Amino acid sequence: MNKYIKYIPILVLLLSSITFGQVEGDKAAEFLKDATNKGKWEYDSFEISLNFEQPVNHDDPDGQKFTQRVFIKHVDFNKPVVIHDRGYFSRPGGPKTELTRMLNCNEVEIEHRYFAPSIPDSVDWNYLTIEQAAADQHAVVQWLKKYYPGKFIATGGSKGGQTALFHEYFYPDDNDVVVAFVAPINLEMEDSRIWPFIYDSISTAENREKIINYQRALLERREEVQPFVMKEIEESGDSLLAEYDLCYELAVMEFNFAWWQYGSGDIGEIPPPDAPAEILYKPFKGTIPFFMAAGRDMMDAFNYQAYTQIGFYCYDTAPFKDLLIAAKDDCASSKPLFYDHLWNKPFDPEPMAKVHDFLVNKAERVIFIYGGNDPWTAPGVWPSGKTSSFRMTKKGGNHGTGILSFEGEEQERILTALEEWLDVKISRRRVARIK
Repeated sequence: MNKYIKYIPILVLLLSSITFGQVEGDKAAEFLKDATNKGKWEYDSFEISLNFEQPVNHDDPDGQKFTQRVFIKHVDFNKPVVIHDRGYFSRPGGPKTELTRMLNCNEVEIEHRYFAPSIPDSVDWNYLTIEQAAADQHAVVQWLKKYYPGKFIATGGSKGGQTALFHEYFYPDDNDVVVAFVAPINLEMEDSRIWPFIYDSISTAENREKIINYQRALLERREEVQPFVMKEIEESGDSLLAEYDLCYELAVMEFNFAWWQYGSGDIGEIPPPDAPAEILYKPFKGTIPFFMAAGRDMMDAFNYQAYTQIGFYCYDTAPFKDLLIAAKDDCASSKPLFYDHLWNKPFDPEPMAKVHDFLVNKAERVIFIYGGNDPWTAPGVWPSGKTSSFRMTKKGGNHGTGILSFEGEEQERILTALEEWLDVKISRRRVARIK
């Protein structure tokens, strides 16, 4: 069902009878009126799409403003609210998180600042910081709390998980619980913990060696593989960010990270080094676009944050030194390709160091969830045990690891903690059906 209602009286009528059916009419009307003042409304598949006005600089609330997209999936004012922090773009009509489905509760999804269209008309990159973004989330939560008296749970995956953790650091009273999925806290601009983890800890030594040998074959036989790569570039209609050899070598080294991050873990998918060129190319297909112009332009906000505050990774060239033509550094950096030189802002390690210390030693009621095969697990958080927070790592799990990835006692530990902290009962039958 896709309907767009332009007139507020009709909107109120429909939402009162459908979305807000369990709510006293006066309260629903007050909520709708207040939300209407925040910006344009759309009604799409029983979801409220809201443009929430935010200051570009929360230290200057009367200064320049921008509108941030917020999507409200309402169930009942008296039920908990899952704040789904997005580290990137958001979109209307997206699926509910597994937490929302488990709890059968409300969900509010917040697009991250500076990801279009949640971006100022005139962009000052100095205000794309974890502190300003957390203040965005805080403003939305404080407004929601006027109408939702129950518990609030912050969640997100990957950069969204980071965003939820940054929100917790700056505003620990906003949310009763945080569940952060596959969220790294990098302590350097290019975190040095990642490659030792990939080379020494993921899967088995035999499987890790097979990936390295596959990458070496891509480099040794680059001329045979090049026609397939060039066809992929041509069909994309895009262009590389640098000379072919550099982009190709970086993409080959990226393959190791990307395959463990999102792959199935089935090493049988990787062809032997002497496979025909077309077969050799097949698993590699889709890696070269990482170094194309369209991807970089779309991800400017991420790239800015990565190289000024939240960190990223470079490529350890040691296993390939004898085969490299263009990537000569010991750890080859993508920064020259991704970072706009006009930004001219150095990386500041202090914010991540402070966040990390807080999460390890002080944060309460935070569940950190990671996948054992995911390279982003290397800079993940290990709580000290001084607080109620804890970490769960799924053996063999990738960057898509969630609560439903666990079984038996491991999953029960997560569900039991949520029940205790939120003062709710989670139906195990509901959880089983979600699977």
